[in-house]
Amino acid sequence: MGAINEYKCPVCKYTCDVAGGSDSGKRSITETCVCTNCKILLDIQWLKTEIEEKGAYINSNSLPPYPIKPKLTFLQKILRKKLDLKEYNQKYEEHKSAMDKASSDLMFLLIKEHSCPKCNGFYLEKWDEKHPCPKCNSMMQLSILWKIMFD
Repeated sequence: MGAINEYKCPVCKYTCDVAGGSDSGKRSITETCVCTNCKILLDIQWLKTEIEEKGAYINSNSLPPYPIKPKLTFLQKILRKKLDLKEYNQKYEEHKSAMDKASSDLMFLLIKEHSCPKCNGFYLEKWDEKHPCPKCNSMMQLSILWKIMFD
């Protein structure tokens, strides 16, 4: 279940109701974006089925395979020998890094498909994790947590 929160800027008093980043419910995915043209915050929402239909889920063939953790043999169990997991950990980190990059690239492409509802321009960017105010660039504060819940 996703949530919409209220954010306020203490300097210019700008307020908005947005998720505040990436969020998802059972059927939808939401990303908070800023329009760099009209300087507003908004949430873009996709149905998970819409993303699947576009073929936008990450192509597993382009990613390194998920590493399988080696298992102890019967003799190793008896001798209580410890496995050297250095190679496994390295492959796991490579896989995780590739997944994170593919996810980030996918979200960038999905955001660029949408236009701002106020100015109809394609000036949307993912809202920075530091939560700067789009009007005055000072730090926005979370004023009401879970104002609206969505599925």
